[in-house]
Amino acid sequence: MSEPWVVRGHAEVKRLFADPRLEPLPARDPAEHRRMRRLLSGAFAARRLAVLRGDVDALAERLLAELSGPPVDFHAAFSDPFPELVIRRLLGAPPGEDLADVARFKLGHPADDLLSELVREVPPAEAARYATLLLYAGHVTTTTAIDKGVVLLDCHPAHRAAVWADPSLVPGAVEEILRFPLHPPNGGRPRRATAGFDVGDHRVEAGDAVLLSAVAANLDETEFPGAHEFDVHRDATGHLAFGHGPYYCLGAPLARLELQAVFTALPRLLPDLHLAVPAGELRLRADVGHTAFAELPVTW
Repeated sequence: MSEPWVVRGHAEVKRLFADPRLEPLPARDPAEHRRMRRLLSGAFAARRLAVLRGDVDALAERLLAELSGPPVDFHAAFSDPFPELVIRRLLGAPPGEDLADVARFKLGHPADDLLSELVREVPPAEAARYATLLLYAGHVTTTTAIDKGVVLLDCHPAHRAAVWADPSLVPGAVEEILRFPLHPPNGGRPRRATAGFDVGDHRVEAGDAVLLSAVAANLDETEFPGAHEFDVHRDATGHLAFGHGPYYCLGAPLARLELQAVFTALPRLLPDLHLAVPAGELRLRADVGHTAFAELPVTW
């Protein structure tokens, strides 16, 4: 098998994310994918998230206030449980309860939550399957982003001080946290060409594998001047951390809401929180397909 093409430029990666001649790997049934997005899209509607925002803010504040220590493993005590609790609130599934059991219960006891909406459309087993996918996808990636934000702000004290002093910087800081990588680009999101086409001076043939590097695209100086510098004052909203096109991350609005809640609450509740070890000594997990921390020791 030939080596995959790796696409790194921001404009090219963005265009190819939306190109119907590239299918994701592993392959997905397009009709099933569209159906899943239709069923889950209501979870992230502006109306629902506006109602949820207060709960998310309160949950972030409660979990931060309950931290025992210092020192403490911020990953285990906060970054890991927080997104799961938020998504379970969205689903209407109490912590620790089996999603299949909750879906069956919702058939006869509907409420204003996502699982109740799903069981009106599909059988409980299928509703639970979609809920499980949502729980996993929205949990791991948001946990990683929270950890990354804590590390980046700790490593850039002037930018941290600016965010801590001015809450209006939080939304932009969240976008910069999503854009900026902790490690150099490596690989990308896999696609397979279903037809031949040109990318710049290169010819991609049908059947070729293509890696779309959102990480490299987010470091493209033509799109983000000074891209290799972390800067909470920049406009980073054009980043591709959530992808683009038909496979754009459905949960992006919820992830932004969660991250904004965290980095608004931290300066008020734990203003002196900082890493308990040098950033270079943090251990990474080897069981996930992206940069994720095994633990995040902090103190204050």
